[in-house]
Amino acid sequence: MIESILAALLIVSASPDTTTIMRSDSSLRHAYRVEATIGGLIQATRYPDKPTQLSNSNVFPGTTFFGRLMWHPDHLLSVGVYSGFVTFSREKVTAPDENGVRQDITLDLTGIPAQVVFAMQPGNFQFGLGLGVYFLTSHTTVNNAERFSSSDYEYGVSSWLAYDFRLHDAITLGPEIGLHVLSNMGVTCAMVGVRFKVDMLTY
Repeated sequence: MIESILAALLIVSASPDTTTIMRSDSSLRHAYRVEATIGGLIQATRYPDKPTQLSNSNVFPGTTFFGRLMWHPDHLLSVGVYSGFVTFSREKVTAPDENGVRQDITLDLTGIPAQVVFAMQPGNFQFGLGLGVYFLTSHTTVNNAERFSSSDYEYGVSSWLAYDFRLHDAITLGPEIGLHVLSNMGVTCAMVGVRFKVDMLTY
């Protein structure tokens, strides 16, 4: 009799606490995420001086289209990569050629960022910083025919502040404001637009 009672107590004490296991599994299931974010923004780019002798201003409208891939573990800090396509400036001017014939000239500067990014996400807010390079291309077009182009790279940073409205368990949409800064050139862009974020993988 005593042996039977002891055996029953051992079986009960050795049984796993399924409630604890289920709670643990539930709390950890979505602790780690891989997030993909795409967005489009309009911007104003400011050069320290007029970028060319033909330029009429040192401030230009532009656009940024971007993508970020972030790994978000079970705390506020996330890390990832960032790239996209940035139109820093585009302007059209009219100038005479050597024969005095007026020419329509288009000047633009575009860039492709390649950066490592870090972000903090308290609640629905996210703010982050990117460090890396911008691969720059300048074009000169005369009467709709490209006459000159050149490529270079520049070190720079990006930063952003965003707010996410949740549309689904894994999908958010919201506004974003940000900056591009090309350090050596002294070029600064202020941006505002919309972003779309998807949790591609949760585990």
